[in-house]
Amino acid sequence: MVIGFCLFVLTVSFLIYIFTKPYPGSTTNDEINSSEIAYSKYLFWNEQISRYMQSNITPFQPLKEFNRPNFWQIYHDLPNGKAVKAALLRHLPAGVALLKIDPVQFERTKDYVQVTYNVRVLPSYTEWIIPRGKAMLPASNEDKIQKKLVRLVLFTHDLPPGFIYFFGEKKILAKAQEPFEFSWTVKRAVVQGGLWRILEVAPTPFEGPESLLQPFQKSIEAEELYSVKSDPVMNQLMQEQDQSWQAFFARINQIRDQVIDYRNQLIKDIPGVPQMGKPFASGSGTPTTTLEGAGIGLLGGALIGGLAGGGLGAGIGAGLGLLGGGLGGYLYSHERRKSIYRRKLAERREKIREVNEKVEAYRDKLVKEYEEELKEKIQARQAQYQGISNSSPKF
Repeated sequence: MVIGFCLFVLTVSFLIYIFTKPYPGSTTNDEINSSEIAYSKYLFWNEQISRYMQSNITPFQPLKEFNRPNFWQIYHDLPNGKAVKAALLRHLPAGVALLKIDPVQFERTKDYVQVTYNVRVLPSYTEWIIPRGKAMLPASNEDKIQKKLVRLVLFTHDLPPGFIYFFGEKKILAKAQEPFEFSWTVKRAVVQGGLWRILEVAPTPFEGPESLLQPFQKSIEAEELYSVKSDPVMNQLMQEQDQSWQAFFARINQIRDQVIDYRNQLIKDIPGVPQMGKPFASGSGTPTTTLEGAGIGLLGGALIGGLAGGGLGAGIGAGLGLLGGGLGGYLYSHERRKSIYRRKLAERREKIREVNEKVEAYRDKLVKEYEEELKEKIQARQAQYQGISNSSPKF
C-alpha cells in the first residue's frame, strides 16, 4: 500500500515536472536590432546619465521590490537564468565582473515577459562619465581659418571630426574594486523553438553613444553627449587628444611661418615708403629752379618796369621780378616733387598689392593642402568603420 502510494506520488510528480518544467534558454544573441529600439535605449540612457551629471541623481538606481515574482514564477514563468545572464554580459564592458542578478519586478503579457533585475557588479577599473562635444578655440581666437580647420580634426580614434572630450568635467560612475549596483530590465523575453530568447533589453549604465547609436552619429552631433570610459581607456584618449591639439597648432604655426617667409622674400626688393624731400636739400631741384625763376623774373621785371617808366621803374620791376620769379620757381619745384612722390608711392602700393595677392594665394594653397589631408583621414576612418559595419549584423 505504501509502495503503491509512493509510486503514485512519483508518477504524478514526474508528470507535473514534464508538463511544467521550465524551458532552457538560448545564450546566443537573439536581440532585435532596429534604429527605433537603439534610439529609445539611448534616450533612456542619456536621461539617466544627464540627471546624474547635472543634479547628482544616482543613475539606474536599484529598485525596491515591487510585484516581485514568487517562487513558482521564478521557477516556471521567468526567462531562463542562463539566457538572461548571457544577454547581460553582452552589455557589460570588459573588466566589469557580474556578481549577482536578482529579479525584483515581473510582468507578463500575452506576447512576452518583462522582468527588471537588480544587478551587482565589480569593476576592475574606475569607470568615468565624460562629457563630449564640439572642439572650441579660445574666445580670443577669432581666426576664421582655424575655426574652419578644427572642425576637420580627428582628436581621438573614437570621436567624429571636430569633437573632443571635456576631461575636466568628468565624473565617477563606479569605483575600482567596489561593488556597484544598478537596475536592468529584460524588456521582452519569449519562448521560441522550445527556448527562452531575450529579444529586447534596456541599456546598462556602462553603455553609451558608441554602442547604442552607430546609425545615428550624425543626427545627434548637436546634442550634449556623454561617454563612459574606464581609467586605462580614458588615459589613452587624453593622450590622443593632447597630441592632436599639439599637432593642429604646430601645423597652423608652420603655415604662418611659411607665409611670413614667403612674404619677406617678395617684399625685400620693394623700396621703402618714398620721401618727398625737403626744399633746398641736395638733389631736390629746388635751388636750381628757384634761381632760374629768379633770373627770369629779374629780366622780365626789368623789361616790364622799363616799359612802365624806365629808370626807377626798371629797378623796381627788376626787384619785384626777382622776388616773384624766385617764388614761382620754388612753387614749380614743390609741385614737381609732389608729383614724383605720388608716382613712387603709387608704384609701391601697386607692388605691395601684387605681393599681398601672391601671399594670400600661397596661404590659401597651404591651408587647402592641410584641409585635404584632414579630409583624407576622415575618409580613411569612414572606410574603416564601413568595413566593420559590413561585417556586422545590419540594423
